Amino acid sequence: MRSLRLSLLGLAVMGFVLPNAFSQAPSEAPTGFDNLTNGFTTQAQFDLDRDVFEESEPIEEGLGPVYNAQSCAECHQNPVTGAISQVTELRAGHFDGFNADAYLNEMGITTPLQPKDNTSNGRPVDAFDQVPDPEDDGVDVEIFARFMRATKAPPRDEELAATPTPRRARCSSTSSAATSVTSAT
Repeated sequence: MRSLRLSLLGLAVMGFVLPNAFSQAPSEAPTGFDNLTNGFTTQAQFDLDRDVFEESEPIEEGLGPVYNAQSCAECHQNPVTGAISQVTELRAGHFDGFNADAYLNEMGITTPLQPKDNTSNGRPVDAFDQVPDPEDDGVDVEIFARFMRATKAPPRDEELAATPTPRRARCSSTSSAATSVTSAT
C-alpha cells in the first residue's frame, strides 16, 4: 500500500513538473568576440582567467624542450584571446583532460593529468628539461577549462545561415546533409 502511495505521488509530481520543463524553448548561447564572459563566471573571474591563459611560460617553469608556443594565447587569439587558432582544431574546453593534453603537447608542460614528458623523435627529453614533473600542479588546467567554458560562442554568420545548405542541414539528421555543410565551407 505504501509503494502504491509513493508511485501515485511520483506520478503527480511528474505530471506537474514535466509539462513545465518541456514548455520552455532553449535559449541561444551568448555569442560575440568581445572579451566578455558568457555568464559562466563573473567578468572579474573571466579577466583573471584570461590573464593566466595569456601568460608566457618560461623554461624555468617547464616550457619545452619540445613546444609550439609559449602561451595558449599565442595560438588562440583570432580575433580575441580564447578564440580560434590559426590551425583548425576541435575546441573542447568542457574536458579538463583536453587542456592538460594541450598544455603538454603544445607547450611541453606536465601536469597531474599528463605527468610524463613527450619524447622528441622517440628520444627522452629529460636531459633538456630540468624542472621536476609534474611542472604544473593542475591549477592552470582548471583555470584554462573555466576560461574556455566562459568564452562566448562565435557569432552566427547570418548570411551563410540564410542559404539553403545550412537550413537543410539544420532540419535533417542524415550524414549527407552534414557532409554538404562541411564541403560548402
